[in-house]
Formats: sequence, structure tokens, C-alpha cells
Amino acid sequence: MNPYDIQNNFFKEVTTSTHIDNDYISIYSELVNFRIVEVIQSTYPIFVSYIGKDKLNELVTAFIIYGSKTPYVWQISNEFILFLINQYGISKIQKEILLFEQKQILIYVLNKDVKSKKMNTNRRYKLSKNASIQIHNFNIIERNFDKVDKQYILIYKNIEDYDVYHITISKFLYVFLKNLRNNNTLEKAQQIASKQCGIKFDDAKEISFNVINNFINTGIIV
Repeated sequence: MNPYDIQNNFFKEVTTSTHIDNDYISIYSELVNFRIVEVIQSTYPIFVSYIGKDKLNELVTAFIIYGSKTPYVWQISNEFILFLINQYGISKIQKEILLFEQKQILIYVLNKDVKSKKMNTNRRYKLSKNASIQIHNFNIIERNFDKVDKQYILIYKNIEDYDVYHITISKFLYVFLKNLRNNNTLEKAQQIASKQCGIKFDDAKEISFNVINNFINTGIIV
């Protein structure tokens, strides 16, 4: 078999369901599949634990047949998500898990320098680009996918070690952080959150003071 035929058959093997009876082509095809599976497993471990390895292999095969637009391995994981959501079709819970894990990666690679500031309740703040808030109807952190009451999560990059962390937060803090997007002062955002959560404003202000101050000191709020 000449080099052109080898390349052509290899392309058919990895981009279609056609099987080519050639040991070398089969080996290369398996290597491509294995490499992508390896990338997805390391990038989206919660998603993989939820769907299982057999389903993962099925999705990777479909993704390979569809075709990647990037030659870079580190970009494949993002294309994989776009393929599953926009082309393949996945369940709502699978989408939530993928977007949760993807957001951590996007925050990690974001080169945004943030400095801590002092707290001023009359100043307008916003949620840092190094942070994100999400709502889930299951315990995604502990990988318990049975339906529970809403879980509020804060994802953020630590300004000291530049690693990404995620923590559960109260509904009050979620609503508070969400309303910082509307160019509100700290006090105005606290008032809105207190009203929505049925908490007395003075009580909420006192209880949340240290947490909010810590958010400002660590660059979560800027």
C-alpha cells in the first residue's frame, strides 16, 4: 500500500464508521481515540464519572467523525463541549456538569491580574472576571446527582496561589453577588438580597460583613 492510500484509509477510519482492515491504520486510529479520551477524562472528571467510560467512548467516536476544527490538543476539550451541546444533544444535567467544569478551566487560563481592595459599603463593586456563580439542582461538588434543593456555587481564582477553587454559598450571597452586576453599591445589593431571601436587612448585613469583606480582600469582588 502506498503512502497516499495509507493516509486516505487512516482518514476514513478516524472520521467515519468505516473499518479498514489494516493493522497500522487500526493502531493509529486507536491512538487518536485514546488521546482524546485521555484529554476529556482529565478535563471533565465529574462528567466522565457520571456518564461512564463506555458512553464516553461513544461520544468521542461521534466527535471524531464530526471533526475537530483545531489542531491543538489543549483546545479539543472546549470543541468537544460545543459539539455535544450544539450538535450531538445531551441531557440538561450533563450540560450543567460540563459547563461547571468548563468554567473552572476558563477562569484558570484567564490571565487577569486582580488586586485586593478595602471594603466600602457605599462604593460600587462587581464580581471579578476571575469568579463565577452558578445554581444547580443536585450536589455537583460531591457528585451526588439525585435531585436536591438548589445548590449555589462560587467558582474563583485565588490571587495568592492562582489556583481555582469552588465553594457552596448561601442563597443570600448568590443573590447579592448576582446583583453586583447591575452597578449597585454593596449596601444596595445587600438590600435586594435581603428582600428576596426574606431576611431582615440589619441581620443580613451583620452576618455577611466578614464574608463580603473577605471576598473583597481576595479579589472575588472588585
